[in-house]
Amino acid sequence: MLNNINRITASINHTSNYFLELLFPPICLICKKDTSNMPKNKFICSDCLKGLKPTTKFICANCSAKTINGKTCINCKNNCPLDRFFSLYPYDNETVKEIIHAFKYRFIKDLAPTVDKFTSTYISNNDITETLSAVDFIEAVPLTRVRFNWRGYNQSELIAHGISKIINKPLIYSLKRKGLLSVPQAEIKDHIQRTKNVKNLFTCKSQLEIKNKTLLLVDDVYTSGATMQECARVLKDAGAKEVWGFAIARG
Repeated sequence: MLNNINRITASINHTSNYFLELLFPPICLICKKDTSNMPKNKFICSDCLKGLKPTTKFICANCSAKTINGKTCINCKNNCPLDRFFSLYPYDNETVKEIIHAFKYRFIKDLAPTVDKFTSTYISNNDITETLSAVDFIEAVPLTRVRFNWRGYNQSELIAHGISKIINKPLIYSLKRKGLLSVPQAEIKDHIQRTKNVKNLFTCKSQLEIKNKTLLLVDDVYTSGATMQECARVLKDAGAKEVWGFAIARG
């Protein structure tokens, strides 16, 4: 009985998608090419995907100096709560910027599998699977309840879930936002002001679980680093051994 219901539901979904594509033919987010004939990813065409190659360089989370396997450089390790940092693309890449914007503000949740492929390629190309095996838990930078309800999902959590499947490490939800930002981070250009804006914005609710553990902290974009570094500081204060950062793009 249950199998019949599942088959009927799948058939209805397939038919609905067929008629939706007839009414609203899918096009590539980047070049606007018709993607209705593509079997899987209809949001970004194969030509645009070919031009996206994750970086093979590692740079310090704090000063952008070249480092080994994402380690925070010797000049910054005493004043940066992130012990390592990984990012796939520069945020000035217009294709990457459009993908992230669609993921966050056009509510295209189905971009998550495409982003997972980017992440998998990055990890494989940079041969950091063994390095990431030292991670105990994966944590996404949390959203406010208001923002989560508005979007319907936390894009950073979707990215973190993809990484979890790739490196076979569990997600943890130890961070919690204590309130709303007085001003959205995206509207603040000054680095010092951005740091002040997120000060004491997060709290850790799972201190026993993360004590002496290494956490991989995930966000979609790392610009000034203020938000991720504040999260890392809170986790370190709560007893985490190390906190590593991971972002799809870096500004």
